Amino acid sequence: MEGWVPKSKISQIESTLKKFTEGTTIYELKTDDKPPTLMSNPRRFRLFEAFIRFYSLPQSKEFDPTMVFALIFPIFYGLMIGDTGYCLVILLVCLWVIRRVEKGKRNLNIMPRQLRSFALLILKKRQMVKLSKAMIPGCVVGIVLGIVFDLHFGFHLNGYLFDVLASVGITGAWVPEPGEILNRPSQAFLDPIHNAGTLLLYAGYIGIGFVTFGLVLGVIDCIREGEIKEALVKVGWISVGWGIVLLGLALIRQDAINPMWPRLIEVNPIAFLYYGLIFGGIALMVVCDKSKGPMKVMALMEVATIISHILSYTRLIGILLASVILAHTIDYVFLKSINIGLPLVVLGTMILFIGHMFNIIIGVFEPGIQGARLIYVEYFSKFYRGNGRAFKPFGSLRRFTENQFKSEQQEKEKSAKPKLKVK
Repeated sequence: MEGWVPKSKISQIESTLKKFTEGTTIYELKTDDKPPTLMSNPRRFRLFEAFIRFYSLPQSKEFDPTMVFALIFPIFYGLMIGDTGYCLVILLVCLWVIRRVEKGKRNLNIMPRQLRSFALLILKKRQMVKLSKAMIPGCVVGIVLGIVFDLHFGFHLNGYLFDVLASVGITGAWVPEPGEILNRPSQAFLDPIHNAGTLLLYAGYIGIGFVTFGLVLGVIDCIREGEIKEALVKVGWISVGWGIVLLGLALIRQDAINPMWPRLIEVNPIAFLYYGLIFGGIALMVVCDKSKGPMKVMALMEVATIISHILSYTRLIGILLASVILAHTIDYVFLKSINIGLPLVVLGTMILFIGHMFNIIIGVFEPGIQGARLIYVEYFSKFYRGNGRAFKPFGSLRRFTENQFKSEQQEKEKSAKPKLKVK
């Protein structure tokens, strides 16, 4: 008999076989077949294994990115919502779905019928529970960032919070002085609208960081597989990416980027580093590319890919700004309708409720899809091979025998059921 066995289980299998058999010997069989994959992560991270399997199961010797996904996805999700009120509503709905389904109450009738039908069309109820559990950490991150951005259903309510904290004696450099909320319309630590450029710059840093991290993992994987030239190509990608980023930062700071500028005062010798990284990386990519002849020039196409993948992370802030501006517009219409008349107050209240519900529904789907996409496409594509085969413990279908224990249990269950007489 032969089969795959996890290394951690070998001693257990040996002791079990020796207990029930005589003369059993276990030895390692040399084979060219690739071993199956058995994912092993801490209990709190196993929930996110489903997202990795959805993309592709890693090969047995490949880096398992489950923990990276579990740590980064909630941050991306919370950042793209960035509103305390929205995240609190989504958090409560997630907890309700988990409690409802896990306690055996299968109906979700409290949800609007069309939304419920759409959700059940794309997900089974157990999948909804998994997705809800995965969204909870992101909602917590979003609640914290909502306080940082001073966004609570689009309203600026940090001022009230700071007044309450000051009234009970909680003060500090991070708590502004008490005052009228109208005199300080926003007490944000970082206002997304007025600091959009700064946030976009931070998103660019996240982009180059993740692209570099993925490429470094790709280099390690290629070296382990003996693909030295492919590893050097990825090193070239890293060089090009950082050269372009440093050049872009120099332009933002309005530094001189021409190292040979005629005027001495405008000379920037560091610009040699920018161009050296870019052109040196391109040369490394072309020389080490596996293609032959003119097809090597196709390696230059990867330059545009690297740039687009880095810039793609700016969608984190783009989706945040879209949600913030829509929330501000809804709140503005509501506040303007208050002093006009009762009919418009009712209309404004309806717009407030329906508008925020619409924004919350978008907040459930759009940040989740885009957050997962950034990890799948911009990050995994740099190192992840996938196409692994899941490990399945040795076993076979019963044809001539039956499970005696199971049969006895079924008999006990049948005998325990009360017999009903029908008149």
